[in-house]
Order: sequence, then structure tokens, then C-alpha cells
Amino acid sequence: MKGMKSLLMVLALGIGMHLSATAMAQDTVVSAKLSTLGYGVEVTKPMSKKTNVRFGLNGANFDDTRTESGIDYDFDLKLRSGTVLFDWRPSGGGFHTTLGAVLNGNELNATAKTSGSITIGDTTYAAGTSLTAEVTFNDVAPYLGVGWGNPFGSEKKFSFAFDLGVVFQGSPKVKLSAGAGVSQSDIDKEQQQLEDELKDFKYYPVIAFNFGYKF
Repeated sequence: MKGMKSLLMVLALGIGMHLSATAMAQDTVVSAKLSTLGYGVEVTKPMSKKTNVRFGLNGANFDDTRTESGIDYDFDLKLRSGTVLFDWRPSGGGFHTTLGAVLNGNELNATAKTSGSITIGDTTYAAGTSLTAEVTFNDVAPYLGVGWGNPFGSEKKFSFAFDLGVVFQGSPKVKLSAGAGVSQSDIDKEQQQLEDELKDFKYYPVIAFNFGYKF
């Protein structure tokens, strides 16, 4: 369900980007973007001499292995997001502050390594006991950041911008599933422990590089 909702949100944002880009061909910047939200594309339109609006789509997949709550997990991070960002340049130059929203389809799936015995909650279970987790966040998250770059500051067609910010995506929501024979009380306790250990992810740091072309 979350994947479908995220897909619909990203699709709606994509339509908005297309309409924005075609409504006014003059002074439209289309950028390739590399960031901690994944690989992306962004359309930027000016609103005034000191402000502009950006619409973006981002995505990437990453795998990792780490220990949480004493259990070794294989993590699969799926980054799927859309962004609506408003830049304000106080002096009209390159420095800007940014406020916006992230349509957040990011999720984290984890599978415990169970080649040996595994402790879930308060009980140790035999090797081979399955344990999986799905970690999700708020569907819509505010974004706050600063950066450097003004694609409309000169007559040059190509531009570069840098952004540094935070997505306030809320505390992670963990859905834990285990194999037959694992008590619900142990599942609930392990789920709470995993949420506590992942709580720092409610603040997602963003570092982004934009390479744009002005039409």
C-alpha cells in the first residue's frame, strides 16, 4: 500500500514538473542531481529576483549489513522521493536558504541472519528462525536547508549548485515478522528495541550536487 501511495505521489509530482517546464520555456533550468536522496532530476523556475521553486524526483537502492539490537541484519534501502523546494537568496546572489516538502517513499527492509541461534525479545530461538523487518517513515516530510548556486544569476546556460539540509521524516515505524513458534510478546519487544535503535533516522541528512542547463 505504501509503495502504491508513493508511486502515485511521485507520478503526480512528475506531471507537475512537466507542466511547469512546458508552461514557460524561458528561464527553465533542468538539472541532473546527485544526493543522499539518490540520483535525481530537478526542474527550477524563477518566482522573483530572489526566489525560485524546484520540483524533483529521486531514487536509488543500497544494500548494507549491520547489527541492531544484537541481531545481524541484511538491509535493503529503497530511496524513492519527490521534492518541492523554495529557495530564497537574501542578497540575490548564490547563497540561498531552502524550505520545502519531501514526498517520502523511502523504506528499509531487513532480513536477520539466522545461521546460528537468535535472541528475539527475551527468548533464544534455534538456528533458521526467520525474522524480517520493514521500516517506513512519514509519507510527507518537511525539508530545511542552505546552499550555494543561482542558475538565473548570469546568461550562462550551464550551472552548478550545492545544497546541505535535513529531512524531518519522523520516527521510524517498524513492522517485524517472525517464523512460527516465536511469541508475539518477543516480537513486540524486539520491534520496540529496533525502533529505539533506529530513532536517529528521523532526521535524514541531505547533501546534494546539481548540474543544470537553462533553456
